[in-house]
Amino acid sequence: MQIRPVAINAVSVCLSLSWLSVSWLSVGGLSIGCVSSNASALGDGIFEDFKLSEPNGSESDFFGRCVALGNNMIMVGISRDDDQDLDLGSVYLYNRFDGAPINKLFPNDGDTGDLFGASVAYENGVIAVGSVRDDDSFEDAGAVYFFDADTGVQIKKLHADDPEEEDYFGSPIEMADGVLVVGVRCDDDNGTDSGSVYLMNVETGRQTMKLLASDGAQNDWFGNAIAIDDGIIAVGALWNDNDNGNDAGAVYLFDATTGTQLNKIISHDGFRADFFGSKVALDDHILAVQASNDEHPGSMNEGSVYLYNIQSGAMIRKITPPNSEPGSSPAIKFNSGLRLVGNTLCVGASIDDPNALHERTVLVYTLGSDADPIWLYPSDGVTNDDFGYQLAVDKVSTGDTEVLVGAPSFFGLGSGSVYRFAINTDQPCAADLNGDGQADFFDVSFFLSTQPDINNDGKFDFFDVSDFVQALALGCP
Repeated sequence: MQIRPVAINAVSVCLSLSWLSVSWLSVGGLSIGCVSSNASALGDGIFEDFKLSEPNGSESDFFGRCVALGNNMIMVGISRDDDQDLDLGSVYLYNRFDGAPINKLFPNDGDTGDLFGASVAYENGVIAVGSVRDDDSFEDAGAVYFFDADTGVQIKKLHADDPEEEDYFGSPIEMADGVLVVGVRCDDDNGTDSGSVYLMNVETGRQTMKLLASDGAQNDWFGNAIAIDDGIIAVGALWNDNDNGNDAGAVYLFDATTGTQLNKIISHDGFRADFFGSKVALDDHILAVQASNDEHPGSMNEGSVYLYNIQSGAMIRKITPPNSEPGSSPAIKFNSGLRLVGNTLCVGASIDDPNALHERTVLVYTLGSDADPIWLYPSDGVTNDDFGYQLAVDKVSTGDTEVLVGAPSFFGLGSGSVYRFAINTDQPCAADLNGDGQADFFDVSFFLSTQPDINNDGKFDFFDVSDFVQALALGCP
């Protein structure tokens, strides 16, 4: 089943709360839709707490190609590290709070060009590392290694049950609830490079399922982006052809236990070559989807992020880059990493302006709040450092949000870096109008009776209604 969310000019919004369903909500004759979140200028940014890099790094090592957090550690993949062999790769482990080095991981059987460290994930004391050009089965078939996070000892090596040449099994990867999810965008089961996703049991290392799109076709790249949370798996297929046009892109949802395809989502306003599904993130029943090539009136290929309630299938909100209004400058483009943890959404972006102090940034949005995004910058950003290519996000005990930003310098002159930020993203819950700590029916009643000026523009109108509906759909942290 395809989900086509309601367009901005439609007259319905479907919101699902744990015990309340609201649809066709209308206040004072105003129909509710979804609006973009824009800012008029570059935001004041903050710089990193510390920066990580290789002590003896070489150009094009790609330090920071992938990053992960867990077990009080930062994990950094260096897919072209040459310490043991040319482009064999490695993974560095650091203390997540002060950046002190802890360990460095290598595979027991690594070989030239394996690209070990192309991906990394963590859960419950296990570190998973993708080695996308491992040749055990066929050339570049790929593999994933498991390591004990405390000792650094290799535990297992995993392969697909049906490996093929140039599948590149091992990137991307995610782990949750004892399941390793492996995206294999170059798998050919539904046609050349149609793509697939493998589910592996973390404890046994055995393959339990292989997921395919029900309508998969060649060059879809199904599995180019993956996310797993609370028994649901989201899979991006950025080159999927559908009603929106060739390469418009799509995202598929699966049950992680049964492997059943639950839904296929395409954007309500999509167009050819939008690349909807280039990145996906999933947390607490909210799905974030990046369409890295989406266009806006008066702009070209600036990208967008769509938010969905996966229980109802309704689109909650579409976030466009700041300065996406016609004629705005500089152009901000959503075209890099994407992470969602709780009510914190992080989006990697480029700044298309030769006179800007930085050429890349990460924008941190607090969902359910009308606050402007926080802008993260590297204190020493250089040309082509790819700051924001990969992100890892977590909440820490102090209440702050920890953000790791990979800058692998794919086409730059450096070996790559990782920047660590700790930021306060706590914001009042915009939907909790009656102050009881919940976003529920009582807040809807309060809104209908008081008609508050939520956006503080001096009047009650459509925009207040739209802002409230978005906040209500996201709930309170």
